[in-house]
Amino acid sequence: MEIAKNPLPPRKERSSLMTIIPSNVVCPRCFSKVLHRFGKDKDGFQRYQCQRCKRQFAPDKPCSPR
Repeated sequence: MEIAKNPLPPRKERSSLMTIIPSNVVCPRCFSKVLHRFGKDKDGFQRYQCQRCKRQFAPDKPCSPR
C-alpha cells in the first residue's frame, strides 16, 4: 500500500463555516432557533430551514392579504 504524496488539505473548522442568523428569527411552527439558511425565494427574500421540524420559511417576506 502506497501513501498519497499530496494528501487532501485539512477540513476547515466547522465554526468558521457557520453563518450568523439574527436572534429574532424563529421557526413559525415550533419556535425553535436552530435554523440554517436555505437560499432565497423567487422575490429575493432569505429563506431558512428549521432543523427541528424541517419547515422552510422566509421571515422577512410580507404576508399577502387573503
